Amino acid sequence: MIHCFNTFNSLRQRFPLYSRWVATLALLLVVLLLSGPLTGTGSAQEGATVRLEPLPGQEGADAVTVAIHIENATRLYGAEVHLAFDPTRLEVQDADPDTEGVQIQVGDFPSPDFVVQNQADNARGTIDYAATQLAPREAVDGSGVLATVTVKGKDKGTSSLTFVGAKLADPDGQEIPSQSVDGQVEIAATAVSGGMHSGLLIGAGVVVALVIVVVVLIVLKRK
Repeated sequence: MIHCFNTFNSLRQRFPLYSRWVATLALLLVVLLLSGPLTGTGSAQEGATVRLEPLPGQEGADAVTVAIHIENATRLYGAEVHLAFDPTRLEVQDADPDTEGVQIQVGDFPSPDFVVQNQADNARGTIDYAATQLAPREAVDGSGVLATVTVKGKDKGTSSLTFVGAKLADPDGQEIPSQSVDGQVEIAATAVSGGMHSGLLIGAGVVVALVIVVVVLIVLKRK
């Protein structure tokens, strides 16, 4: 939380046209996103929906991209999600190799003017992401992609991505009622099996080369 305060102080220094209440409002929004109970998975509240949806056209792939999709939101300004997956079956691919740690791909709904948190832990099987817009940007309505997660399979088959919690907020720092819907990914091929196949091909090539060498030596010796 200290990091959040320092970040907003920096923003106020860089953009002196932002009034004090704007910075305070944005800070309160971040505090809301990072505190308090989160909407439980599959909760029956009315309002917006936060859904996990694999992107189309990924059949037969060993890596699958899943969109964190927000639907039917009204006056959306910030969002926070926490996901869980089986680390023995899936591995999150880093969307930003130049940054320390493993990150997921930032979306555009709401606009990620300030990314509060973006971290995936492949050892624990967790994903934590939170982002908010900043004034003078207006709140958004409708549907869009908060972020996308690309996972590579360690084993073939179906594996789940589940919400530990999800929260949406409006420009006043008030929570927007929402429900969350878990998702599944179908891994048709795996990095492990692909590596084994490559190893077998290389090994077979070496054996063939050795056989050719032996045959040539025998022929030369006879001559």
